[in-house]
Formats: sequence, structure tokens, C-alpha cells
Amino acid sequence: HEDFSQNLDVHRLSFGGAYCYEYYYTNSRTLYKIKNKTNEEKQLYLDHPKQYGYKILESPAEPEETPNFWRFKLTLKPKDAVKFEIKERKEDHSTYYLYNYTKEDLLKRVAFYVAENNYILRFFRILIKIEYIILF
Repeated sequence: HEDFSQNLDVHRLSFGGAYCYEYYYTNSRTLYKIKNKTNEEKQLYLDHPKQYGYKILESPAEPEETPNFWRFKLTLKPKDAVKFEIKERKEDHSTYYLYNYTKEDLLKRVAFYVAENNYILRFFRILIKIEYIILF
């Protein structure tokens, strides 16, 4: 099998105390290549390991859930090869301590989110709070 994963852009921000939390999704894709070399139809049970925090987004068949695996039942035709792809997603976050940033670094971070993620109103509110903390 082949595994691929990708972190997506930040989709949500939250602030608590002096911390900034950036939330993003991590997508995972597993591709199984299966070949029936026999002249008979075969039933195959594919046990795909569960990964902490991940939920299945797409799969060619509905899985049965076991404590540690997602179990898929496949019917393989004689001399047939199939590709079985499972897409999963989990939400992750990064935490930043705001007092570790200089005013210039904070402004650069704000500019990034304004340009990339359209968090304009939320960041201007946060910027006002940060200015207040820095000044007083």
C-alpha cells in the first residue's frame, strides 16, 4: 500500500489568555493495490488500521468498525486487479505564546492571515487587544 498525507491551510483561529491556536486539517490517503491471481472469485477482508483522531471521508465501500481497524469486505473477480483508496481527515492545531512575538512579528502574522485566509475583522480586534497589552 501507499500512504500520503497533507496539512491544509489554517481554517480557524482562537485566542485564550496569551495564546493563539491555529486549527488546520490533515488529510491522509491510503491506496491499496490488490490483485487476484487465481481463476476463482475471492472474498477479501481488508483491515485498515485506525489512526488516532482521523475520520473516514471517502472509501469505495462502507467499513465495519473494530477496536483497532476499519474492516472492508471486497469481492475480487478472477484475474482482476483493483485499487482501493481510503481518504481520512483529522483536525490538528498549533499553539503560539503571544508574548514570544515582537510587535513587528505579530503584525507580519496578522498580514499573512488577512491576505491568505480572510480573517480581517477578527484580526483587527485581536490587534487592538495586542496593542493594548504592549502599551500597558
